[in-house]
Amino acid sequence: MPRPLRFVLLVLLLPALAPTYPNPARAEVTVPFQLAEPGKVRIAVYDLLGREVAILVDEVFEAGSYEVAWAEASALAAGVYLVQFEAGSTSRTQRLTLVR
Repeated sequence: MPRPLRFVLLVLLLPALAPTYPNPARAEVTVPFQLAEPGKVRIAVYDLLGREVAILVDEVFEAGSYEVAWAEASALAAGVYLVQFEAGSTSRTQRLTLVR
């Protein structure tokens, strides 16, 4: 029984990228994330060819929960994009679909 408890505690201590919403999106997109400790965060958006199309965040944050609003999503063509979150040694990627 202690093993699952240790796993849960470990997960709570790691930086986390919550689901991006709305998804699919037509215009503004919100990217929520959490940090267990202060650190540098970088959130970038890539097309499926691996080209960086936007940098949403590239700065240091205190521990806590945050939401980044990306209003410029409407300027991109409809399609599938990848939202990449990097904080410390943690890297997470999510798919984001833009529709018109």
